[in-house]
Amino acid sequence: MRTKKRIKIISLILAVVFTIAIGVIAYSSDSGFMSEWGKYLKNNSTKISQTNYAEGEHATVTQKDIEQAKQFFILSGMEESEAESNAIDYTLEHEALYQAAIENGYTVSEEEIWKYLEELKQIIDSAENKEDFVDIMNQFDSEEEYWNFQFQVYQKDLPIRNYVKDLEKHFMETKRYSNESDNDILKEWENYFEQFKTQLVENENYKFSAPVPTTALRTNLTRAK
Repeated sequence: MRTKKRIKIISLILAVVFTIAIGVIAYSSDSGFMSEWGKYLKNNSTKISQTNYAEGEHATVTQKDIEQAKQFFILSGMEESEAESNAIDYTLEHEALYQAAIENGYTVSEEEIWKYLEELKQIIDSAENKEDFVDIMNQFDSEEEYWNFQFQVYQKDLPIRNYVKDLEKHFMETKRYSNESDNDILKEWENYFEQFKTQLVENENYKFSAPVPTTALRTNLTRAK
């Protein structure tokens, strides 16, 4: 049960487009998982092929994107085939969201990224499961190296985060005078956001340069010839 609950929470975190690593805020400590994830990030983040896995109208997904997400889901307890399917779906959505964020003016400066990371450090310092982050950071040669790595991650994830935050704010404003419960409105937002992401992926019309598991795709996509 614990593994299933963890995967569900992690998936929700990924769905609202925080970086993969930030999911550790949401569930109880598992130092083995954290250490292994940190080791993977440290040892493989610059070694995996940057060969394109899929190309859309604007977005590009690399083999590295797929492999990193896949490894995260495997460490979370998924079987390899399920992890691969989830990784493909997640990365297609992530890159489509990034392109949509940029197209809608959600660019960020280096100063804005570092400011956000400083805020994140404060969140970590006060988190009940702070040791989870320590387990990840300890796999890097230094704390500075870890945060430099996160800077690279948030060059994409912060624009997405800001974009999605405003999308949710706008959606909630349309429900301001609704008699629905907060829980029902939240479910409506989650359903809306899932449909929104699916539409972005469809609009990208991704073409693949590698075989794609039939269980992976929630939309009708094609392989590159």
